[in-house]
Amino acid sequence: MDIDVLVNAEEQKDDRSQKFIREQISKTFSKFQGAIRRIRVIFKDENGPRGGIDQICQIEILCEKQQSIFLREKDAFAGQAFTKALTRAKQVMRRRIDKLHRRRYRLQQLG
Repeated sequence: MDIDVLVNAEEQKDDRSQKFIREQISKTFSKFQGAIRRIRVIFKDENGPRGGIDQICQIEILCEKQQSIFLREKDAFAGQAFTKALTRAKQVMRRRIDKLHRRRYRLQQLG
C-alpha cells in the first residue's frame, strides 16, 4: 500500500507531519492492506491566507478490485479536516469489505 501526501498539489515538505499522517493511515487501514493499492492525501487551502473554514483534506483510496473512494472534508484547521476525512474513509472501507464478505457468503450458500 503506497501512501502519498500532497499539500496544495505539491509533495509535503514537513517530515514530522508527513510521518504522522503516514502512521495514522497505516494504522487505520492495516486491516484492509490487501484491498488497497494506494492512498493519496491532499491538503488545500481554499481561500489562501485569509483564514476561515477553508482547509480541505481530500483522501483518495485506490482499491485493488473495487471502485476507488474519494472523500473531501473541510474545516478551519487542516488537522481536524484530516481526522474527519480519515474517520469517514475507514467507515466507507469497512462497509465495502463487509458488503463484499456478505456477497461471497451468499454465493457460497447458493452454490
